[in-house]
Amino acid sequence: GSTAIIYVAARRGGDFIYAIDVSDPNNPRFKFKLSPSTTGLSDLGQTWSMPKVIKVRDGTSSGKVVLIFGGGYDVAEDLNSVGTKGRGVYVVDALTGTVLKRFLTTADGTNTISTSVPSDVTVVNVDRDAGGFSDRAYVGDLAGNVWRMDLDDPTSSTNAVAGWKLHKLANLGARKFFYPPDVVLAANFHAVLIGSGDREKPLVK
Repeated sequence: GSTAIIYVAARRGGDFIYAIDVSDPNNPRFKFKLSPSTTGLSDLGQTWSMPKVIKVRDGTSSGKVVLIFGGGYDVAEDLNSVGTKGRGVYVVDALTGTVLKRFLTTADGTNTISTSVPSDVTVVNVDRDAGGFSDRAYVGDLAGNVWRMDLDDPTSSTNAVAGWKLHKLANLGARKFFYPPDVVLAANFHAVLIGSGDREKPLVK
């Protein structure tokens, strides 16, 4: 509507995301900054993952506008070490910068994202509802794992984030996923297609 905000990630420039209100294009205003000093973001890595603006169900007709992004890149990966900075996927209130959810451990508690997630996150509207609310997301990490995130709790009328769940979809071995998967919503199944490769060392698997 009347609000326009630009979200700027830093990639190699640092571990932060700026939000700039450009609702009045002649008078842009700083809105907030996300960084490791933000409550709930202490493990944020270099912000390679593009912050994606989506709407999720919240019990109102308009829904809630949020950002979703991977936790980032750990420069330890440059030295062929396992990077733990940037673990997980974050969901943040797009208007205030408040961290709403960190996806880190699966719903059954048996699996945890243990390495960086520099990839963008792929978000889909599985239910194809008229409100356009996103209800599922997919991402890969730097340890060859593919993850699914449920952004909708059908048991909650307000879609409380406590009911959002993380699931381990696949472990594909010694692979690095720097780019987001494509998701095809077919009539009877959902196909997830993802390519691997070391973005920083293109000649290395």
